[in-house]
Amino acid sequence: VKGYFSRRAIILGGLLLSDTISVDTVNALLEHIRKELERKVIFIEIRNNNDYSPFIYAFEKSGFQYQPHLNFLIPLTDKETAFRQLSESKRRQIKSALKNGVTWELAKKREDVHTFYVILKHLYKTKVMRSLFPVEFIENLIPTSARKLLVVKHGDKIIGGIVYIIFSNKVAY
Repeated sequence: VKGYFSRRAIILGGLLLSDTISVDTVNALLEHIRKELERKVIFIEIRNNNDYSPFIYAFEKSGFQYQPHLNFLIPLTDKETAFRQLSESKRRQIKSALKNGVTWELAKKREDVHTFYVILKHLYKTKVMRSLFPVEFIENLIPTSARKLLVVKHGDKIIGGIVYIIFSNKVAY
């Protein structure tokens, strides 16, 4: 029963739209998405990475509720200022981790990717309770200069990490 009532479709990153797309075309796309998914899920969520405010009418006409994307912009030119912007508990956790020998570095070897994936897979199985994309997804992200895997280590052991993508002057993770 729980599975039935938690069926959802999440479109991560939002819709991929041309700069010249019309409101009517966006409306048609949204209508098609709704028709394709209406008997399969109980709701559709589109998590936008871009400003789609020019298309609010199309979203609302198709039955979607438009909410602007929330971005937290933290300038990283001054690490002391960025550090002070964190909550006191986060600062304390970071200081404690550094004091106990935790470090981080960019993943350099395929083995690093696989170790990170094992941690991620366990997290998805025990906490997130969702299926996880195959390891090849992360392997294919790493080779370019715009896509990175930052691993967190305690000694030589990888204990965590984060995948992030650099585009323009922003980082998405």
